[in-house]
Amino acid sequence: MPAPTLHQSRILRTPQGSDVPIDGALVPFISRLWGMGMRTRSSCQDYGDLLAMSVPGLPAGDQRWIDFYKGRVWVELEAGHAEQLVGLLSRDRELHMALAQWGLPESWTCVRPILPDLTGGPARTAPSAHLFFPRSDVKRVVGVLEQLDGPAGRT
Repeated sequence: MPAPTLHQSRILRTPQGSDVPIDGALVPFISRLWGMGMRTRSSCQDYGDLLAMSVPGLPAGDQRWIDFYKGRVWVELEAGHAEQLVGLLSRDRELHMALAQWGLPESWTCVRPILPDLTGGPARTAPSAHLFFPRSDVKRVVGVLEQLDGPAGRT
């Protein structure tokens, strides 16, 4: 049985055959990504809420970050799929502006960590990227992805 989730969720079967909880507000978005062959690793419909959560052995995050991410979706994708998604969504004029600008409430951000080597060798770029965007964009994103190639979302 899956672990309890922060937000109301639905159990979806991944393309790889695993059952995972997906936050209710993200079901159409995550389903669309999977239908397009994009692999997600993690997601949350409100990353600020996730940062505010306290779990045994791990305190809640810093209030400044909680406030910054409040109302923002978080999705972790394989890096190549994140690049593909940003490219596809930038075709939409409104989303293009949100993807291209920094520091505005409607701005999107993408983070791809650089990971240190445990033995002191060269650092490496993480295999996944984290996209953060306003939750209010979810319906528009799904609509843009649906327009690319009809109901199945194939591109």
